[in-house]
Amino acid sequence: MYRVFDAFFESDSWHVSHADDLKRFYVALNEVVRLPEFNIDDMMNWIEDKLDDPMLMSATDELRRRAATVRAFLEANAEIEDYYFG
Repeated sequence: MYRVFDAFFESDSWHVSHADDLKRFYVALNEVVRLPEFNIDDMMNWIEDKLDDPMLMSATDELRRRAATVRAFLEANAEIEDYYFG
């Protein structure tokens, strides 16, 4: 599921958060964030495996926050299929 982020990580500048890079991230995130099985921890594990470079992992913290914010917004507005408030 998280292979939609491949193009984002192929950019040499993904880790510096240029506007074009963020747009690529959000386009990829849009492909998966509404899926009930989307899980931020799983996404981050996939990223760790893909990057295989501990020095770059600090750059992913912002991506985690952005993905979590988008997911929380969608959940709060019941825009995710099979989502319910427990």
